[in-house]
Amino acid sequence: RTGTPPTRGLQQRKWRRLRQNSSGSLPGENSFRTVLPLQGKEPTWAFGERCGPTAMNWVQQLGRFLLSSVFVVRDMDREREEGEAKREDLRLTLEGSPHWEAIVEVKGYSSGTRTNDARQLREHRERYQGETGQLPDLTLWLCNPYREMDPSSRPTPDQSVHEAAENVGAVHVLATDLYKQWTLVAAGSLDAEVVVQSLMGAEPGLWTPPGADAGR
Repeated sequence: RTGTPPTRGLQQRKWRRLRQNSSGSLPGENSFRTVLPLQGKEPTWAFGERCGPTAMNWVQQLGRFLLSSVFVVRDMDREREEGEAKREDLRLTLEGSPHWEAIVEVKGYSSGTRTNDARQLREHRERYQGETGQLPDLTLWLCNPYREMDPSSRPTPDQSVHEAAENVGAVHVLATDLYKQWTLVAAGSLDAEVVVQSLMGAEPGLWTPPGADAGR
């Protein structure tokens, strides 16, 4: 593997499936609407999360959905053997690109992103390298910080978060940013391929979503 994102040609079948979905929009949109409205006002709560022990379950479920719309997702928690050390939450591949693979750690925080969690990303990358002989093509740190705040009021990650992600080779992605990208895709204002290629080609550090301006 070279770490180079798959070419446009290899992904055409996937994008065609996105565009030919029966609803004419993003796969899974109807089920997504049962949790979050894709039209109308911005959700005032954080991706269905509640205070208490179920909060992390919610961020993981929504994290899986945000990615499984276009990626083939493996739930590594379900594959872990009893007594085995924790792995990354998810592994991603793309149809037509069997040699490309990403690992994802999904986190939800009541306050800002905890930079100390970067060590978990490093450990996951090192374990992956030990098992496969190479680093993953992409490492995503998918975060939902300030989850009890209205998304429009949340502070943006600071330089320390950027540096923590960069130092371990991870791309820090805000769940709110990814959600907004898929609302733009569902509305026909942004092509799904643009979002996916942006993720796949992102440099370590904070991710800047390609449709940010279109969503304003």
